[in-house]
This record gives sequence, structure tokens and C-alpha cells, in this order.
Amino acid sequence: MTPSPARHGPILLLAALACGIPFTVYAEPATAEARAPAAAPISGTLRRRGVRGPAPGVEIRALTPDGSPVGSTFSDGDGRFTLTAPPGPLTLRIDDPAYAPAARAIELPPGGLDLGAWALTPAPGGEDAVEVYGRRPLTTVGLSAEELGSAAGTLGDPLRAVQSLPSVGTILSVVPFPIVRGSAPGETGVFVDGTPIPLLFHSGVGQGVVPAVLVDRITLHPGGAPLSLGRHTSAIEVETAEPDGDGLRGDVLLDLVQSGALVSAPLGEGHRLTVSGRVGYPGWILSLLDQPVVIDFADYHLRYSWRDGRRRARISLFGATDTFGDADTAAQTEMAFHRLALRWFEPLGDATLEVGLDLGFDQFDLPRHEDDDLYFFRSASGADIDEVSARARLVLDAPIADWLRVEAGLEGAWIRTENHADTYRGDPVLALGVRERPLGGAWIAGRLRWGPVRLTPGVRVDLYGEGDHWGVDPRLDARVGIGRDTAVVGRVGVTHAPQRYPYPIPGIGEYTDADALERTVHGQLGIEQRLPLGLRFRWSAFARRSDRAHASGLDPILIEFRAPNGDRVLIASHLSEVDRRIQGAELMLRRRPGGWIHGWLSYTVQRVEQRLDEPGTRAGPWVRSALEQNHLLNAALSLRLPGRWSIGGRLHYTSGRLEEADASGLVDGARRRRLDGFVQLDLRVEYRWVADLFEGSAWLDVVNVPHAAEPTRGGNEPGAQAYTLPMLGVRARF
Repeated sequence: MTPSPARHGPILLLAALACGIPFTVYAEPATAEARAPAAAPISGTLRRRGVRGPAPGVEIRALTPDGSPVGSTFSDGDGRFTLTAPPGPLTLRIDDPAYAPAARAIELPPGGLDLGAWALTPAPGGEDAVEVYGRRPLTTVGLSAEELGSAAGTLGDPLRAVQSLPSVGTILSVVPFPIVRGSAPGETGVFVDGTPIPLLFHSGVGQGVVPAVLVDRITLHPGGAPLSLGRHTSAIEVETAEPDGDGLRGDVLLDLVQSGALVSAPLGEGHRLTVSGRVGYPGWILSLLDQPVVIDFADYHLRYSWRDGRRRARISLFGATDTFGDADTAAQTEMAFHRLALRWFEPLGDATLEVGLDLGFDQFDLPRHEDDDLYFFRSASGADIDEVSARARLVLDAPIADWLRVEAGLEGAWIRTENHADTYRGDPVLALGVRERPLGGAWIAGRLRWGPVRLTPGVRVDLYGEGDHWGVDPRLDARVGIGRDTAVVGRVGVTHAPQRYPYPIPGIGEYTDADALERTVHGQLGIEQRLPLGLRFRWSAFARRSDRAHASGLDPILIEFRAPNGDRVLIASHLSEVDRRIQGAELMLRRRPGGWIHGWLSYTVQRVEQRLDEPGTRAGPWVRSALEQNHLLNAALSLRLPGRWSIGGRLHYTSGRLEEADASGLVDGARRRRLDGFVQLDLRVEYRWVADLFEGSAWLDVVNVPHAAEPTRGGNEPGAQAYTLPMLGVRARF
């Protein structure tokens, strides 16, 4: 054993001195742990440059001068981070695809260092979209805010991107009233944060009724509305954005036909007030072109939100108004809707209880023109319709086990519609009727997971107080994974809905005097496939059968068929109930934002047929419907260019609709002819910039660049509308 110098050192020293032996004193070298100074903390907050919001989930690395890593961590949901490293000269590096590379040289003292706020510059195309399943049905299609904001052909309004989704046609491309899988526009329900509204677009201009600065995501439900919404053969959900962070937020939008703004301010810990609105003035632009047309619109959205952990509350007041008509006369139509929506989310253990109340007021005023007899709602003098509504709901979302989550809900509604006729030049108002309709509904759905299998069975029951009609709607969604990149997705279900007016108009929704519900059976089966280069492919075949639906309003007035005795019979279809059936297939190839290129290609082929539901007989022939657009093709692409420029394009093709014709133009035994198809090309150029306190963009969006004519009428007097709509706009956020 080697003697320890620490124990025998004094004895050896005395012996050496006594003998006169020269000596040298050696100190034992310290261990590496003893030599190294204690690590010191480095803390700070990562912020997004421009809007100054937090930058969560970003990795921060500490490097020595020779490039050796000595510590790393990730920022939390509020952008805060803390890591430890040895004191001395260091370089902090951030290499995240969502932000431009960043480095910061520091001298770390032994006591640690607080960096404060560190602003990161967003990388072009770095705003990634996250797929969130949660309570979202498995057979829906959704677009994120980045996809909506960069799509060509939207004229700066993100909601117009809905017309580029699979299975969505339109009456005219410039007026995007959506025809979803052969259903009339009025049959598609529209919801904003779960609150129903009568229409998605302002009439006459095709701009969305939700301010563009507030739209965060839209989701299309082509195979029936979700059970929690109900009573619609298809649905479109709009989700609004909640400004993040704890500071003041703002957003301003200005283009040739509208101006909009948003301001959001904190009101203490967990409280926030958001105010947004928009004013449209296309009529003023038209007046400069000597067009005697009045088209004005406005919308607003006020919201107070509060959060304390999982407990949340939200109060929203929003609405929209439209005025359009002839500037030289008093014949101007006015429409409006307003909603007050209250939501409370209460945690109950691992479950969440949602309590909601929606109050609504809809108004439609159609005056009688001086020289015309306008027949509307059995009146020769225009219309004045007011509708008030109230809807209360309870929704419980509860995890039962690792493989099962259950959602259950109750809903009650009351609707009062008052219909007047405005007589000519100030004569007394004639009340045509008042209807009050109570509604009640309940639903339950489970979300089950067994390895690669996900099932969502559920059922909804609705009671319509007027007429005592019942609707029982079972539903099953399924997704079966095959390996890591492939899944089979399907849906089957039933939807009962009131008969509705063909076009979305405030106050004119359900037919209150209908003696039956429309019943629709849905089926859909498809494949989802992940592909290289960030691509996702989705294909599905679908079928739908609707009984006792109201006629579309677009179909030919007369339908001809042979009675059993051989006689020719002509029936006025626009006043009749119809049965409708739809078969088709759709595909979508998509690349989400997150790189230098994103976009989607969607194609739909479908056949839409109908037959009259004559009392006492179901023997009428199936004929092609004017709602049919056999082929729908949309290719939307956006490219990020150097220097924060981007360019996008959209190619749109739709085959022609059917129209009324004489006897020489029979199609499937009905008096109709098919219009020619229509090809449209849209282009968008955008530049984005980021400053310390705000970020902005400027764009030029041109709809129908080739000035192609869209057919509106055929036969001996063909008609078409050729237009090119340029839109120049700017947007700034802070």
C-alpha cells in the first residue's frame, strides 16, 4: 500500500530536515469535479418578433467558444426557459424551422444571468399547421389560418377558400353560396365557435360575415353536421382566434372594398377583451364607375374571455348587416343577424362541463318596387321578417378509460318568427303570421381507441315541438390504421332536418308549415395515405339519399314524365317536395404549411338526381338536378420565394349546371339542357415583413385573370358573365 502523503507528510518532513536531505513539496492535483466551477442558470423568455407573442417549444443550446455543447432546454408554453451551464464565455444558439437562425454571445457570471426577452424572427413559411383530432370527426376537411390567408382567389377573405374544398360547388363562382354534395345552399349549417348563424357570406359581394382578422380555421363536414350541432345535412364550422400572450394585440386590414381592425387587451390576470369589426364599401367603388348600385356591408365581433387553469368563460357579441339594391329607387334590401353567445367550461375532475346560451335576432326587409308586384311569402308588397331565438346547451366531455372518451349533451331551443308585408308607400303593415317553435335535442357519442382502430359511435335525438316530429340520428365514424402511413376511414349515419329555404337568408330558414322532416342517409368510405415530401393523399367514395327535401329553386319549373296510363304529365317542381340522391367520389392531395411550398389539389365527380314526392305516390322518374356539377376541380398552390415574397395560384374548373329548356332539349325525360363548363385562373402575389413591434403583409389577388366568361344561360339566347376582379390589400399585426 502506498503511504498517504496527507497522513505521513509531517513525519517525513522532520526526518529530511534532520538529515540535511534536500526536498521538494508536491501538492496532490485536484479532481476534475473539484476544478470545475459550479454551473450557473441562464433564464429568459422567447418572443415572436413582430406580434411579440410567446415562442413555445423552441430549443436553446449553450456552446463553448470551441463549439462544444454544454447545455440545452426547450421554451415552455409561455416562451420561458431556464438552462444551466458553466460560467464563462458562451454562445446561445437557436436553430428552429419556424424561425430564422439566431445566436447570442454572453459572459455567464457564477451567479447566473437573466436575458429578459429574446425576439425571434419568424422564418418564411415557418408557420406550421397542426392536425388536431380531439372532438373533430374523422371524415372532415379543415384549413388552418396560414392556408386560408395565403390561398389565391379569396380576395383577401379567408372564408372564400371554402369553395376550393372537395365536394363544394357554387351557383356562380363570384358568389360563393356553397352547394355541398348536391344540397341546396340553405341546407348547409354555418357555425361560429359552435353558435349557429344564418349565412356564411355577405350577399352580393361574397365576403365572409366573420372579420378576416379573426378567422383562425374553417372545417367542412360534408357527410352531415356533427352530433353536437345536428339538424343539418352538411355543416361549415368557423373557429376564431384567441390572441396569445399577456400584452396588447392589434390587427388592421385594408383593401379596395373593405376596412377591418382588431384590438385585444388584457384586463388583469387571465382576463382579455377583444374588439373587431369591418366595414365594406363596394357600392362606393361602383358609384365611381357610374353604376347605380347600392352594396354595403358591415360586421363586428366583441369578446370577453377569462381563464383560470382549466376553468374558462367566454362572452361573445357578433353580427353582420347587408344593404343592396338600386341606388335610383327606394328598392333596397336590408338583412342583418346578431348573436350573443355565452360559454362556461367547468372542470369536473378529468372531465369538462360546457354550459352555453345563444341569443339571436335575424332581420330581413325586402321592400316592394314602385313598378313591380313582388310576390314573396304569399304577399304582393315585399316582406319584413323578424326572428328571435334562444338556445341553451350542456355538454359533458369525460374520459372513462385510456381507450374510451364520452361526450354527452342536452340542448333546448325556442324560435319566434314574425312575418309582415310592407304595403306600398306607407300603407299600414299587414301581419302575415307569427310562429313560435320549441326544439329539444340530446346526444351521446363515444371515442374508442384499440391500437390502430378508432371508432366514434353516437346517436342524436331531436324533438320538434310544432307537429311533434321526432328525429333519431345514429352515426358511426371509423378509422383503421394500416401500418404507419395508411388508414381506412369511413362514416355511415342518418340526419333529420327541417325543410329549409334553398338560399341562406336571415329570418328565412326553416319552413314552419312543413308537415314532415327531411331525412338523409349518408355513407362514405375512403383511404388516407402519408406520402414522401410531406404530402397527404385522401380518397373517398360517398353516397347520400334525402327524402322529402324542398326543391332547390334552381331546377327547371316543369318536369315531364309518363303516367301509368301513358299520358304526359308536367309538374311544377319548384313548389314540390323532392327525393334526392347523390353518388360520387372525391380526392385531395395536400401539403400543409411549414416549408417553401404548400397547397392542395381536390377533385370531385358526382351525380345528383331527384324525383318529385307526389302525395300518395313515389312513382316519379329520377331526373338530373340543377344542383349537379359533375366535375369539380381545384388546384391551389402557394410558393415561398426568397426575400419574404410569395406567389400563389388557383385553377378552378366546374362542369355546367342544368337549366330549363324547351321540349327539344330533354335530358333524362326532363326539359333541361346543360351549360358549358367554366375554367377560372386566380393569382396572388404577397410580400411579408417583420419589424420589432409589428409584422405586416401586402398582396395583390386577382380573380379570373384570363377574363373567362362563366355561362349563365344557354339555348337560343346564350348568356355569360365575364369578369376580372383585382384586389389590392395590406395587413399589419402587432
